[in-house]
Amino acid sequence: YEWNAVPGEMTYGDLLGYYRQVLLESDSYFGDRLMMCAICETAVHAASDIIFRFKRNVAKIELTINNASGSGMYVQSVQLRQVASRLDVLAGETDHGGRVYPAYGESDYLDYPELGITVSAGNSEKVVWYVPRNEQGIASNISSVEKNAYAPAWATYFTIISGTTDGTGEIKEYKFYPGANMVNDFNLKPNSR
Repeated sequence: YEWNAVPGEMTYGDLLGYYRQVLLESDSYFGDRLMMCAICETAVHAASDIIFRFKRNVAKIELTINNASGSGMYVQSVQLRQVASRLDVLAGETDHGGRVYPAYGESDYLDYPELGITVSAGNSEKVVWYVPRNEQGIASNISSVEKNAYAPAWATYFTIISGTTDGTGEIKEYKFYPGANMVNDFNLKPNSR
């Protein structure tokens, strides 16, 4: 296991400001393991165990595409976009008290590669991404139909590209903003989905 994600010894204060730059989805991992953190405040006795409860430093986004039989459509790709590129080392253990994080200028944003998938009528496909924290807030007094119209400028979203099977060659792009709900929440928090 890679137990030490930081260079050498650091104070708690140093760790609060330490982060890893994410340029690819794989940068959220150490080898094949997701980056996690744990903080334990305890008295240490010679023969006692120290118990750590690790938390994921990333949010999990699960997208299940169900294409109904007879829909007259097929899905050809999906892409996660505007992902924060700042992965805080203590992300799973810190709370920003409801403020937007990362705030404008605290992080760059990137698009994950487009995934070419084929979901024909009557079939389904599941896609999973792990992303750094991107808490862009909760909009008030909106419905799920209005969510896209009220999306904050730096909220993470995904696009789905689909086509029709009626021979017209029509291609459509759909845009969705994940969060704690599909109505008004734009927060992607560590150790959550």
